[in-house]
Amino acid sequence: MDHLNQDNLLKLKSLRKKVNWSIEKQRVELLGQVINLFSEWNGQLPNLLDVFWSSEIDWLISEVISKHMTGSWEDICRPEGLIDFVISTGYKNKPLVDKDGKPALHRTTPLHHAAKNIDCIFRLRRVVGKLFKIYDRIDVTYIDESGRTHFHVACMSGCYDVVKEFLDFGQDPNQLLTETGDSPLHLAFRTCKRDNVIELLLRRGADPNLTNKDGLTPLQIICENRYREDLAKMLLEICNEKHVPVHVNFQDKSGRTPLHVAVENRSRTLMKILLRSGADPHLTTTTRRETALHYICMVDCCDRLLKKFFKICDDIGHKIQVNARNDVDPDTIAPITGFPQQTLGRVSVETWRRSKCG
Repeated sequence: MDHLNQDNLLKLKSLRKKVNWSIEKQRVELLGQVINLFSEWNGQLPNLLDVFWSSEIDWLISEVISKHMTGSWEDICRPEGLIDFVISTGYKNKPLVDKDGKPALHRTTPLHHAAKNIDCIFRLRRVVGKLFKIYDRIDVTYIDESGRTHFHVACMSGCYDVVKEFLDFGQDPNQLLTETGDSPLHLAFRTCKRDNVIELLLRRGADPNLTNKDGLTPLQIICENRYREDLAKMLLEICNEKHVPVHVNFQDKSGRTPLHVAVENRSRTLMKILLRSGADPHLTTTTRRETALHYICMVDCCDRLLKKFFKICDDIGHKIQVNARNDVDPDTIAPITGFPQQTLGRVSVETWRRSKCG
C-alpha cells in the first residue's frame, strides 16, 4: 500500500512537471488527469503544496467550476470531486502578502468564480459551502474586480454559518457590491432566498431601504418573485419589530412601486401584504402615469386580481380613483396587452361598479 501511495505521488509530480503553466491547453489537460488520479487515490493523502503552488491550486479549482457552469464537462466530472479531495488533504489557502507583509486583498478566488454567474450560484451552493472550508479566513476580505467579497458570496449562496461568522467578526452587513450597488440583502433576496440568512442579516442591521444601481430596494426584488411572498412578510415583520420603517412606496427609476411590481406579476398575496402595510395604490409611474389599477387591468383578464384589490382597499378604507387617466391611448395599448380593442380594463372596472351598485 505504501508503494502504491508513493507511485501516486510520483505520478502527480510527474504530471505537473510536464506542464508549461503558461500554456492553457496543457493546464486543462493536466486538470483532467489530476481529477482522474484523485478519483482513484487510496491510502495516505499528499501535501498538495509539495506539488503545486497555491495559485495553481486556485486555478485548478476555478477551472473545474467554470467547466461545470458552462456545461462543457457536465458528463465528465462535477466540481465536488476535486474540491472534496483538496479538503481531505487538509489544504487551507493562505493569504498572499504584499511587500509590507500585509494580506493582498484584491484577488479573485474560486469563490468569486463560483459567484460570477447569478443563475448558477444557487445550484452551486453546496460547492460554495465546501469552498469555504478551503478559503476559511474570515479576517481577510478578498475583493475581486467587481467589488464582490467572500461575505457577498456567502450571502448569495445561503451559507448561514459563514455569514454569521463574518458578522460576529464585525463585518458591515450593508457593504455594497461596487459593480451593481447591491447590498448583501439584495443578493440574499435575489439568489439564495434562504429565510435564515435573510433573517440574520435583518436582525444584524441590514438596511431594508438601500437601493442598487438599478434603483431597486430589496422589497422590489422580492416582488419580482411571486412565489416567495413569505419573504416580504418576514421582511416587514422583522423591521416592524425593530422599529425600522420600510419604504413600501419607494419608486424605482420608472416610478414603479413594489405594488406595481406585485400586481404586474399577478400576486394577490403580495398585493394584500403591501396594501395592508401602507402601500399607496394611487402612485403613478413616471413615463405613463399608470397606477396599480392600470397595471391590474392590463394583466388581469379574469378579474380575480381586480376583485381582490377592491376588497382589500374597501377593508382598509382606501377610496380608489377608478377614473384615473394615464398617458397612454387605450386603443394603442389594448392589442399589446391582449385586451379587447374597445377597452383598457373598462370591462373589469364596469364589473366592479355593477357589483358595488347592485
